[in-house]
Amino acid sequence: MVYHEQAPKYGLGLGLLVILFPIGFIIAGFWFYAHPEVEDATAGAITFWGVTIVLVILFWAILPRQYQIREDRVKVILGGPFSFNIPLNSIIEVEYPTKFSSQMHSDHKFLVCFDSKYYIWIKRGSFFKNVVIAPQNPSLFVENLKRV
Repeated sequence: MVYHEQAPKYGLGLGLLVILFPIGFIIAGFWFYAHPEVEDATAGAITFWGVTIVLVILFWAILPRQYQIREDRVKVILGGPFSFNIPLNSIIEVEYPTKFSSQMHSDHKFLVCFDSKYYIWIKRGSFFKNVVIAPQNPSLFVENLKRV
């Protein structure tokens, strides 16, 4: 059962990154294709277009789509069949971090914005790694998480 669900806060910086990298590789591939005097121009164009496909698939697979609070876990839904579960019994503390404290002491960062006011730092036990997420409404998410 899903108690609460929120989409991540998408930032302008990440949006530009996700759009500009593939566009840059596509343009570079067309440049190589349009300049046959360059040695192995066709191979270079195909390589750049292949890198574009790999980047698009990678961004699609690893960027978070939803953050869910369920009865026994917090679930980060990624692209396609991928997801990451945080068992509720492993959570020690939930707080609003400073930018550097959460980034330095967390191994799992499911962020799609670069604005630290949306960050939630989920501290877990010594065996488990800490997690940083960025829902659209962090205070509502933390309130519902503490209620569960």
